[in-house]
Amino acid sequence: MLRFLLLPPFLKALSVAACVAAIGSGSILFADEPDKPPGEIRILPVEREKPQAATVRLRNGLLLSGMVSTATTLAPLPASGRAVDRIEQKLLVRLIHQGSREIYVPPRRTDPPVPDVNAWPTQSFSIPRVKQRREARPPILPQLSPFDEMGIARGKAFRSNGESRDVTAAITAINELYAVVTSTSHDWEYAAQLDAIPRQNLLNILAQADDYATNPTRRLEIARILMLADRLPEAGLLLQNAASDFPQLQERAARQIQQVREQLAVRITQALEERRTAGQHQLASNGARLHPKSDLTPETIVRVERIVQDYDEINQRIERLRQTLPALAAELADPELRSDAMDAVRSALADLDPDSVARMAAFELIQTQPVADRPAAEEQIAVALSGWIMGTDQTLQTLPDTLQLVQARQLLLDFLAADPASDLEQSSLLDQLSSITPLTVERAAALIGLLPSPVPLPLIAAEGSAGFQFALEPDAESFGAIGMAPPEYHESRSWPLVIAFPQPGGDPAIWLRWWQEQAAMNGWIVLVPRVERPETPDDSEWNASADQHLRFLTMLRKIKLGLRIDDDRVFVAGHGSGGDAAMDVACSHPNLFAGLATISSTGRKHIQWTVGNAIQIPWYVVLGDAHPLWFERMQILAAKLFRRGDEIPVNFDVMFIKYPSRGAESFYEESDDIFRWMNLHRRIRFPEQIHAKLLRSSDIDWGWIQLEQLPAQFAQLDQPTAADADGFKPATLNARWSERNLLRVTSAPGDFNVFFSPEFPEYDPARPIRIADGRKTRQIDFKPSLTDMLQHLHKTADRTRLCWMLITPDDK
Repeated sequence: MLRFLLLPPFLKALSVAACVAAIGSGSILFADEPDKPPGEIRILPVEREKPQAATVRLRNGLLLSGMVSTATTLAPLPASGRAVDRIEQKLLVRLIHQGSREIYVPPRRTDPPVPDVNAWPTQSFSIPRVKQRREARPPILPQLSPFDEMGIARGKAFRSNGESRDVTAAITAINELYAVVTSTSHDWEYAAQLDAIPRQNLLNILAQADDYATNPTRRLEIARILMLADRLPEAGLLLQNAASDFPQLQERAARQIQQVREQLAVRITQALEERRTAGQHQLASNGARLHPKSDLTPETIVRVERIVQDYDEINQRIERLRQTLPALAAELADPELRSDAMDAVRSALADLDPDSVARMAAFELIQTQPVADRPAAEEQIAVALSGWIMGTDQTLQTLPDTLQLVQARQLLLDFLAADPASDLEQSSLLDQLSSITPLTVERAAALIGLLPSPVPLPLIAAEGSAGFQFALEPDAESFGAIGMAPPEYHESRSWPLVIAFPQPGGDPAIWLRWWQEQAAMNGWIVLVPRVERPETPDDSEWNASADQHLRFLTMLRKIKLGLRIDDDRVFVAGHGSGGDAAMDVACSHPNLFAGLATISSTGRKHIQWTVGNAIQIPWYVVLGDAHPLWFERMQILAAKLFRRGDEIPVNFDVMFIKYPSRGAESFYEESDDIFRWMNLHRRIRFPEQIHAKLLRSSDIDWGWIQLEQLPAQFAQLDQPTAADADGFKPATLNARWSERNLLRVTSAPGDFNVFFSPEFPEYDPARPIRIADGRKTRQIDFKPSLTDMLQHLHKTADRTRLCWMLITPDDK
């Protein structure tokens, strides 16, 4: 922090410009506070980058627009409003200011800013308001109700003595990016995204703008900002009203209405394409067929017709398969072979849909050949069925072998559904699977990737198009949970999952609703854990104990067995102290997740030790800048998110989003951006380096390496702890996979196992695997094991990161 300097007499006569020249680089502000000596100045650091309207591309592909500059601290602006009083963290951060929020990202994770005149509003419309009271800003800012049709939001501010005061706030200005909100009861002002304004109330709010009723130009200007803000239906309605209120605008309004229709058609088409990508084929197909074709641009018409044609082709392919395959099976001479083939064909055809028809591509290719050139019916059916159960890259031409693999598929489902406590049942199923000669490890991996859910969860259709409700019952070893599967959920594709810890206390269904609308639109499953145990139903606090972590892991296994989850797109998230739980889980088991998102969460203190464990997964952090004591609680953690890692020399992939003059809120307006961000990321299955700080006996599995146990002196978080618990001394696990098949473990608090896979980066099958542990190096030949793969799969239910060979401390 720069000190206040007292001007010497000879400088008092100089101009401000001369003072700048005399003192050096920096800007000078004369003190105007009555308690400061006359002539005192403050020197403020010069910005590294002058703010400019620009667009920044993040390395993950996301584009961010606003006023772009650099920053050196995340500290909130003090109540005095003097930036010089902020704590200086000496960070290197790129700041994208979007009016309603500030986005901080590491410069190494972005491309250089590109100047963009459209990144910042050029025009804003004021809405006159009358101040009711002038009370001081509440020390704890309330979350206000949604804006009503007059643009007013209401809430209550609570004082430490339990008294409450009504708080009202009203929109006083608006542009295409944000609305300025001013409290009419307190000295408080902030900016809100347009997404925070209910669509049905937006036009009524804009109708209160200056000159709205009398100035036709103003009406067109407001329509323009609605178009820029992508509020197209509202813009079209406003233009229709403008043409009615001002006859002289009819021709101009008609042209703009046509533009709105064309832009709206593009948006609808884009939404249909996104629904198709999200697996909601009925909605995409029906929507494209009902899409109006009149008055649209040729490009939009082509895109809509392409969707219809694609689904027509898929439906024709499915119909041909439904006719061809049973007929081929009926041609088989052997009665037993014919019966088994017919059963397998019926099973495959029952689940055939737009997501699974591609598995039949090899068989369909055969069907394009002249009849005389096609192989025998037995071989054709083998190609079709093997493609169906393993994918088109793993097709077989021998029908008896294929039918044995069909049997193995069912045995795999039975094995995964087996009780983890029943070693006898698992052993019996393993023996049966091992006896199936065609079941190689490679084929088992292909089968596993396309299995349906072994223990399907009951799904209840929700009202409207929200999707399907489900629940996991709690027990002594697992959290309970409630959740939603998206519309048109089906078992022939894998679905991304967000596990969203709720704010403790109250109804978790409230927090499920926060996520479910965007989840339904994007084709995601949402799971809201219930942390309380059956014997303590009122205790929903996260205590970070080993017991809670083990129950979380068991819950995750249950949901992966009950629904078709994409293991590489599992995210953990949360609100408030639920977000603290999400941080703790992500830093303890980063190998399970593709990313972490928290809202109004400050983290538990021990995370400052373990945050580096999660440096290779992306973070999305949302906070109100007036959240009480947020910076004091997470200053160290926040700084680490913007510094290069010491052990793994990369920068966190973090988006740190602050809302100025906002408190501890739910920030519903962030939901669409969070899903847009999550859609960009996938889990790193086999990272080249693992560096972990260990504080809990449950946190021993790090993807491809697992400790046999953690020594008791390091298990300092096994028992429940408070959020501000301090003074830990973790153990360290450090392992790296490098070229020439060398796995080097430089630090491990005990013996370890390696779950090896040929998917390791740059694995060379011509060389043995070398494991260097301290001064000794072992050489091990790669020998895939079906038993190792299935036992690890049963424990984790992870279909995409499979263990092809277990390497134990005794292996040489």
